[in-house]
Amino acid sequence: MRDIDVTAAFYEALGFTRQRRYDRNYLVIASGWMELHFFQHPECDPLTSIAGAFIRVDDVDAVTAGFAALVPADPRGTPRFLPAVVKPWGMKQAILVDPDGNLVQFGTLELFPIQSDRSTAPALCVSALSSREPVSTSLENAPSEPPKPAHPPAKSG
Repeated sequence: MRDIDVTAAFYEALGFTRQRRYDRNYLVIASGWMELHFFQHPECDPLTSIAGAFIRVDDVDAVTAGFAALVPADPRGTPRFLPAVVKPWGMKQAILVDPDGNLVQFGTLELFPIQSDRSTAPALCVSALSSREPVSTSLENAPSEPPKPAHPPAKSG
């Protein structure tokens, strides 16, 4: 963070509270069980910052409610907020970038679509199993003698 007061004010406007501050070097803000820690970095360039965090939450929409009204949605500016969307990997994620370029993603694991008509499931399983080559698994069809080795054992001596 470049300026502890600017960072604190940004997150406080979003509903976080200032928990601790150590001189002008370190800031801890929180919202419920979440804590974010920031350290002083006056040379930080918000447009090239690679700092970030991912916070998994129960309800991303509830956690980020109101962010859009307070933070611009410019996809390249800082700060910015992009509302939650479901990603191909099943995580519903919202993106927040603060004035220093710190990327904070909030995510909720969404259930993958499940076929609601399961009446065909047993038929699909039987079909899949019956398409395999028949293999005997009963002992009555097992050979009475152990198989002979392909190569005779080497003589010692």
